[in-house]
Amino acid sequence: MINQEDKIKKMKIEEVKKRIKEYGKELKELEESCSHTTITIKMSGKIKCCICGKDLGWECWNSPDQVCHYSTHFDQENNCRTLKLRDGTDHAIPLKHYNELLESLDTCLFCGKPFIRQDKIVEESIVLLA
Repeated sequence: MINQEDKIKKMKIEEVKKRIKEYGKELKELEESCSHTTITIKMSGKIKCCICGKDLGWECWNSPDQVCHYSTHFDQENNCRTLKLRDGTDHAIPLKHYNELLESLDTCLFCGKPFIRQDKIVEESIVLLA
């Protein structure tokens, strides 16, 4: 038999679990709606959103959004390859500029660097981009 003190504790635990679940949903919605316009670039080259904390991948100054991209999809309507930029918009790559070999090698379509790299253990440097 559960005593009164334990019943109260159980109710409080259930209430906190419910709030955590609700906050989790709200957090997910906020993170998914983030445009990732302000980023931190670590000395290792990894990029992270300063607003939501999402890891955006590797730095690439040849890319339209400064992030490495490794794959595209075919847009039949516009007859071109497209990729998702960090803000969620599609970026068209005309077929004459598309290199199928790079995409098949898991290398960045803009800078040619590999997806798998060694992280350097160095201090973090912050660069804010708007």
